[in-house]
Amino acid sequence: MHLNTDNTDMMMVIHPDQKIRFSIQQDRTFKHQIKSAVTAVLDYSTRKLMVAVKVPEAETPFSMLGHSQTFIYTSDNKIMGSQIYLKKSCPTCLMKHVVSQGEDHRKNTNLMKSEYHELGHVYGLEIAGKLFDCEVPETSSPGQRFFSFLKSFNPLSKEPESLLNILFSGTRQIHAFLFYFPHIESCGAHFMVSRSQVDPIEEVIFEFDLRKFQYMENPQKIMGEKSIAVVGNIVFSGLINRTHHVEMDFAGAPMWTKSNFDLEIRRMPFMLQSKNYPEFPIVFHMNNQYFGFDRPILFKDLTSVEKYTVHSTMEFIWGHLDQKIKIEGNHKTTAEAISHLHSKWYYNTCMRDHSLPEWRQSEYLPTTDACLYALPCMITLHHFTWDITATNLEPWMVTAYKKMETLLKTALFPFWKFTPEYSTHEIA
Repeated sequence: MHLNTDNTDMMMVIHPDQKIRFSIQQDRTFKHQIKSAVTAVLDYSTRKLMVAVKVPEAETPFSMLGHSQTFIYTSDNKIMGSQIYLKKSCPTCLMKHVVSQGEDHRKNTNLMKSEYHELGHVYGLEIAGKLFDCEVPETSSPGQRFFSFLKSFNPLSKEPESLLNILFSGTRQIHAFLFYFPHIESCGAHFMVSRSQVDPIEEVIFEFDLRKFQYMENPQKIMGEKSIAVVGNIVFSGLINRTHHVEMDFAGAPMWTKSNFDLEIRRMPFMLQSKNYPEFPIVFHMNNQYFGFDRPILFKDLTSVEKYTVHSTMEFIWGHLDQKIKIEGNHKTTAEAISHLHSKWYYNTCMRDHSLPEWRQSEYLPTTDACLYALPCMITLHHFTWDITATNLEPWMVTAYKKMETLLKTALFPFWKFTPEYSTHEIA
């Protein structure tokens, strides 16, 4: 598939004498190329799913190219679009000028470090990404690009502040930014993926066993006990197969009072260009336990200031069992958030719904739109505490951890809770 698009936004002003027009115009040009194939097989009797994606060859790579620029121009108010008056008054002036700060501000940046290229070669892929003719300040450094990416998922600009809404709204915001590109500066980007020249792969195969994927049998069962398990392999298929064994297991107690999520991706050993790549596991464990949800939520819970708490434990292991990061957290709702809920329109509407004859004598929460909208707002956590322990971190991980710590502390500075420590001091 070849897809070429050109998008134009323009504003025009015509001189009162109706002879000259002035315009400012932004052109966004995209060129995409996809030459691949997808094969999917679902064996419902054995509950097995296989999806194979063909990797494009080096001569016809998967390519995404886009460029945007803004220019101003003047011309006669005619179809031909010449400018006889400008040539008379200023023979050396041009009708069209690209909005730019100058050649010195246009940068060409390689987005893929050498480590990513080497990792791609290990898996038989050639990966490339770069920015060209770019003057946008947000792309001046890796830190600026990462900060702009996180800014799209800022929960303070999302309503409601749920995890799914933050993910979907942030993804849509990134897509809108790339497509509409609300900047007058010029910038272009090019991404490309293809087979490598040496020991390439031909396709990526996903094989999964869905026998424990209960959602296929009981999609309407959401409040009872739920468990989902998926086992399979991800194979980078070529002359040398790079196989990754995947095991995913999720279990949730009734009313979601407890949940446990386990994910293990284990790269099987293989040899490439006389170099042995050993087995490499990546393991992620997450356990959440909710307190205050051991009974159905009543109407009085909506009017009270009862706090709900969650204790979470996350553990991430890679390479070896002694290389891991463990995060323990205790999170809870706050009285301030409950007071803020009492000022919302859906809370007041829910109060009026409960006063209706069909709900007046019931101690349960009315199943109206307003009450169901107020329910997630009541149990949304607003106070978070984490205790992070890391062992045997590699140097690049320490650097990434410090950068992430600085970024989080800076972004969440308005929400810090200071608890000063008091001690007795003696002056000798």
